[in-house]
Amino acid sequence: MTMTKGSGSQRRRGISEITRWDLFVCVAGRPEGISLARLAHVMRVDRERSLIVPLGSLEEEGLLVCDSRDHYILSPKPLAQELRTTLSFALAYGYDYNVYLTDEMAEFLKKAYRSDYFMTDDLPVSMLKPELLCRLVYNDLLLIYQYGPFVGRLVDNPFLEGLCKYLRVKKISPFSFFKRKADMDEILDAHSKAVQKESSLMLKAAKGIFSGHGLEKRQWGLGEVAQGIRDSVEKEDAEMFDPASSACFQKAWDKMHEYVKRNVPLSIEVIKEYHQLCMANTNFGGVYRDHEVMIANNPNFKAAAIKEIPERLSELASNLSTAQAHNFRDALKICAYAYNEFIYTHPFQDGNSRTARIILAHLLNHLHMPFEKIPYSFEVRFLMVTKGLKKRDDNELRLVLEEIYLNCLNRQELGYALGQPLAAAASN
Repeated sequence: MTMTKGSGSQRRRGISEITRWDLFVCVAGRPEGISLARLAHVMRVDRERSLIVPLGSLEEEGLLVCDSRDHYILSPKPLAQELRTTLSFALAYGYDYNVYLTDEMAEFLKKAYRSDYFMTDDLPVSMLKPELLCRLVYNDLLLIYQYGPFVGRLVDNPFLEGLCKYLRVKKISPFSFFKRKADMDEILDAHSKAVQKESSLMLKAAKGIFSGHGLEKRQWGLGEVAQGIRDSVEKEDAEMFDPASSACFQKAWDKMHEYVKRNVPLSIEVIKEYHQLCMANTNFGGVYRDHEVMIANNPNFKAAAIKEIPERLSELASNLSTAQAHNFRDALKICAYAYNEFIYTHPFQDGNSRTARIILAHLLNHLHMPFEKIPYSFEVRFLMVTKGLKKRDDNELRLVLEEIYLNCLNRQELGYALGQPLAAAASN
């Protein structure tokens, strides 16, 4: 189809630029549905009727329905509802869902997703394509234990789980598929040492896999069409985000960076200030709660009694002031303790989770760890091992932080393999 210019700076699109999955996401993100004319406008397509065939294929598959108002809406079938949730993760997290729904990715997942981790013995070398592996790492969906021979593990998260369910990819029962448990301490030791030395065998192995394919020029997030869809869905669904709360959180995050740069310790006063900044649009910022609280969806979560709050926070600050980290294990152990201690104290009426993220970031920076945020792909697991467990378990949280650390090291290794100086790759 010949491309034409639209009004202003927005270019009109040809139908060849739009996939059936783009249309599905655009419709599924609107609870009230969308008319064909409105859909064509949102997608910036000149000819409305050019969308009918791909929409029809989605109807035939039972994913969309055209209702009595001639609006396209999400099908009530479980498959459609589950796929909507899966692709909503992709849209929110910046994954190119079109790539993840290709035959090539499906074939890879059939081999790689079935067990806890996979090796070159489990799938043909031809499936370990540099572009595919690169995308998975940069989307925080793959942990690479070693490059030669290749050993990796897909990250447990709702996006991959939902994607594999749609693609009918199942995990093999652990009783029918067994491998030696990987030693994460040994793996992290090897990777953390590798990124400090350009001559390391691990960096050479990574370079052997990824260099020379033009991957450094690629973008690993959403394409232009998908970005436009995400923007349009957010504007029409006010519940998806709260600009005022986001602005407050950003101010607290900026203050954290300032304090870390000045090497300000994490005291009770600093914690209260972080909360006050996070909750600046309320009247209880920095003020301890005066009533007991329950955590939604987890009746087993036991927050501290009101009278215990000052003492618990004082003990937390005291313990952090004397804690010493001689290596990454110590650092992540301290972070896991501090985050859980604050969350289980739950000192404020609201905003405890936001403040806890600031506290965690403060400590990760202070302890010279190469990450400060929880990647989207780890978010659900992070919540499950903090606010979702029946009983507090700092070790479970530390294990998740270790995987995030490995993901960060993998990114550094890829950065170096794709031509970045090691110092620059390590700072990403």
